[in-house]
Amino acid sequence: SAVLKEVLQMLENASDQADEEITHLTIKKTINMIQEFYATGITLDEIAEKLHITPEYLGTQFHREVGVTFSAYMKKLRMEKAKELLIGTQLKLYEIAEKVGYTDSKYFSKVFKETFGQLPADYRKTHR
Repeated sequence: SAVLKEVLQMLENASDQADEEITHLTIKKTINMIQEFYATGITLDEIAEKLHITPEYLGTQFHREVGVTFSAYMKKLRMEKAKELLIGTQLKLYEIAEKVGYTDSKYFSKVFKETFGQLPADYRKTHR
């Protein structure tokens, strides 16, 4: 009957909405974990394991909702934190690299330059 079809349609829509809310919550939790643990170099795999979902699923949902990949988001967050530390502290470059999750300060400098067009030391000089 038409009523039954309508009820089934409503249930289907409700379950789609529930799935969407679950995804939003998953992504919220993911972003919270990234912000809490970016300095330790937390990975997509580790977060997925904590949330009991596959890394592939998390990666796809993250990209769909945030608009960038997990690694791009992570890199951007780390670089922004590095800028704050370069301007707001007297820490040495290797200390800043470590604080934002890079074990290799040369690699950190390379990524920083690729991101902002100047080396961390030059950025610090021009923005103090």
